[in-house]
Amino acid sequence: METRNYPLYSEGFEHDACGIGTVVSIDGLASHSIVNDALSIVERLEHRAGKDATGEVGDGVGVLLQISHKFFSRLGLPLGKPGDYGVGMFFFPQDSLKRRQAQKLFEVICSKAALTRLGITGMTVSHVLGCGVQGGKPEYYRGVAVETNLLPKIQVDVVVSKIPVRTVIETAKKVLYTGHIGDGKIFVYDVENVVKVRTGEEGYDALQDVE
Repeated sequence: METRNYPLYSEGFEHDACGIGTVVSIDGLASHSIVNDALSIVERLEHRAGKDATGEVGDGVGVLLQISHKFFSRLGLPLGKPGDYGVGMFFFPQDSLKRRQAQKLFEVICSKAALTRLGITGMTVSHVLGCGVQGGKPEYYRGVAVETNLLPKIQVDVVVSKIPVRTVIETAKKVLYTGHIGDGKIFVYDVENVVKVRTGEEGYDALQDVE
């Protein structure tokens, strides 16, 4: 058999690649036995995920499985029906300041998506510092208590004209609620007037996106 080599390729480097094992239930019924079978596949794999040059350590291997609605329902969150929500894994910075900023930014993204579905097309997002009740909550870095005065927060300003204010409030509460200190507050106040500089429109007309 002829062996062909190219400047950036050699057949001598060919080898078996990583693969996957799949276990399914044809009738669509969830069962813990499916998870056990999947773990049996993992245990029998000679090559599990990427390894370093010594071949002694690697970057791990896992099992991707169906979301357990029964498990997540115990958290007391408004999840809806199975299939109405998703589950994500996020790797936040270890630094407490950067971690809070990342968490708040994620909350803003979720809030924006929910408000956009209501028909709200504009908002102003500002990074601010402040503290409420959680100002007295101790923070720990590597097991050592650290005094915290001002905490990073994100301020979102939305001016509502066409959509009922109560609808916006309930949507924001549903998205931002965790039940822990730091969920934030919603301030509602009247806006005397709005002027759209480019067109000169004022009030209700200035807040509409129709050109």
